[in-house]
Amino acid sequence: MHKYAKSRYRARKKYYDKEENKEKKRIYMREYNKKHYKRKCYQKDYHLQPQVIEAKKEYTRKYNARPDVKAKRHEWYLQKKIHENELLNAINSERFTNVR
Repeated sequence: MHKYAKSRYRARKKYYDKEENKEKKRIYMREYNKKHYKRKCYQKDYHLQPQVIEAKKEYTRKYNARPDVKAKRHEWYLQKKIHENELLNAINSERFTNVR
């Protein structure tokens, strides 16, 4: 943490607690949110471009071909199957015990 963080926090709080500065903050936040929205739209459009999609697919292929990643994915797959079988076993056991 920066050594002046507490004093800056107090100063900002004191500044924006005044009524005339609250409106300045509202105006700033409106502009900030508009800018942020434009940025998100740009990012979404960027990631929908065909060359970017192909580059991501190629990267994924190379990444998944690595031996350490293959081993981790295989371990994850086995744990997933074990968990699914345990859930199925629990459901079936519950069904058998609730028979009247």
